[in-house]
Amino acid sequence: MLTVNKIVKEQMVQTTSKKIVRSSEKQKPRAYVPHTLYVRTESFVWATTY
Repeated sequence: MLTVNKIVKEQMVQTTSKKIVRSSEKQKPRAYVPHTLYVRTESFVWATTY
């Protein structure tokens, strides 16, 4: 179960990083959205792990 969560987490980090880079290139104020989604997902993963 931990390995699955780790894989999902890595995929989320990669996806979030791409979104942040795209947002930075466009320089839109919506750059905070991917970070917020990541934090929520991180909390969900942490809650389901323990």
